[in-house]
Amino acid sequence: MRPIRVAILKTQDYRAWLEFRARGEAAGDLGPYSVNHLRSAGFELMYSDRMFARPWSSPIVARTVGHVERRSDAYYGLGNAIANRKLIRSADITLGIFEDNGSFAAAVQTTPLRAVFPSKVALLVCWLAERAQHASHRKLERYRRVIAGADKVFYFSPNQTEIFEQCLRADRAKLHPVDFGIDGDFFAPVGVASDGGYVVAVGRDRSRDHELLVEAVRGTGISTRIYSPRLAVDRIPPNVTWIPQRVSHLHYRHALANSRLVVVPTRSLAYPAGQTVILEGMASRKVVIATDSTAIRHYVRDGVTGVLTPPGDREALRQAIRDLVEDSERRERIAAAGLASIRARFNQRTMWATIGLHLRSLSPSS
Repeated sequence: MRPIRVAILKTQDYRAWLEFRARGEAAGDLGPYSVNHLRSAGFELMYSDRMFARPWSSPIVARTVGHVERRSDAYYGLGNAIANRKLIRSADITLGIFEDNGSFAAAVQTTPLRAVFPSKVALLVCWLAERAQHASHRKLERYRRVIAGADKVFYFSPNQTEIFEQCLRADRAKLHPVDFGIDGDFFAPVGVASDGGYVVAVGRDRSRDHELLVEAVRGTGISTRIYSPRLAVDRIPPNVTWIPQRVSHLHYRHALANSRLVVVPTRSLAYPAGQTVILEGMASRKVVIATDSTAIRHYVRDGVTGVLTPPGDREALRQAIRDLVEDSERRERIAAAGLASIRARFNQRTMWATIGLHLRSLSPSS
């Protein structure tokens, strides 16, 4: 019996990624999410690297496709799907990682163009439930078309199930919350954990509330480093260092490994904003302070594997930082529990094993 063929629609150039990985400069076995773990579950994986060859990589084509995609969320991944149409036609299943790569491949299944892309479609989604709650009627209909065309929808916190069902009219049978996983081996502490005495925050997406962190540590004298392209404060206090430029995975790993605390301040959203840094901080055997939300509670047990503070509450965040900076015994206890949760549950092998079980049900031979 031949293996189940899966076309992977994604953003990264995996051929380039392999070079980073071979030099030990990147987390993840293939791509940042180690999708190649599906191979051990009996899948043959085919990657959409055609997007990185001409004509698709030429600036004029990329700009044109990007313009069309931005006109409708249901068109996200249009270029990826067309460039890799032969790949999709030869696959049993198409897996989009994430909405920006798989939406068109799913939405087209509800149209006569389905004959051009005859594949079962699974989507791994991140922000769709959050955006659907605030979408216009027209945009909501586009989101519903994407969900209607998908055969499986994977997402990273159970609280989103109700949104998919009620707001996006999704069939419960196609909805599968899964535990997000990270490459714990890449971030695993070597020997005795270092303590550089500083608080570190990392994140480039718009869910972050690094401004809240600045105000929480203002006047405390606690050394704080913030890696983010945006920091909308009038005056950065002398104890805060802002690093706006991108840094390498090795630099990022070093920043986590030598911190005293990892803080992930976010706005309260339907999806688990900041979960990657939260879990990678835990994998580094560091205490993580995160913003409380229904989604994040799936990953952090307050006071056990991490510490949660209310969204937008500067004083609560300030107090949590002060308490943990001064209490090494509590830091060690929580950090050890956080690391154990990565090894037992929130790792990439477990994540892809779960996804693989559901994908197998889409196979013609299942």
